[in-house]
Amino acid sequence: MLLTECRNKIRSSEQDRQQIIKEIYQSVDFISGLSAFIRAQHANAEELTNLKHETIVQFVKTMYSDSAIKSDGPVTPYLLGIAKFIWFSEMKKRNKILTNEITEPVVLGSMEGFEVKFISEEKSSALHKILVKLRGNCKEVLMAWANGLSMKEIAQNMNYQSEGMARKKKSQCMKQLIEFIQSNPALKSALS
Repeated sequence: MLLTECRNKIRSSEQDRQQIIKEIYQSVDFISGLSAFIRAQHANAEELTNLKHETIVQFVKTMYSDSAIKSDGPVTPYLLGIAKFIWFSEMKKRNKILTNEITEPVVLGSMEGFEVKFISEEKSSALHKILVKLRGNCKEVLMAWANGLSMKEIAQNMNYQSEGMARKKKSQCMKQLIEFIQSNPALKSALS
């Protein structure tokens, strides 16, 4: 089902809204994607259930808002995006984000429509091998940044004097990462 179709049904009547909610709860794609994400985060069944409910509530609220959905696409990736946003926001509040592990699929390139290409386990392994070879604490800085921490949070976690220092370190690490990938064609092809 497409987002615009969902939005129209959610806004049309209580019966249609309940039907959409029921379809989401029964969606194999959504439940399996959410379960895989939660397993990768080392969370439990209760957290999965809570996240599922919160995601669906937020989805319905978003479909009601006037500014919702300027483009169209499948519902499942949109739902998983909401779930990940909710999860990482909660983890930030709890200060539980582990920056030394790759726990979420890394997204390469820009998001075109709703087609997002996730790195497979093989690509994730290649990326992990690259990050380990970076000098200093670049792996930790880049993983914190990839997990959505602000420069202020990175500065605090890494004991830098300011956000500016964290920004400079991230920039240096990104340059180091790009140079390393470009100088190793085999790794570059493994990541593409």
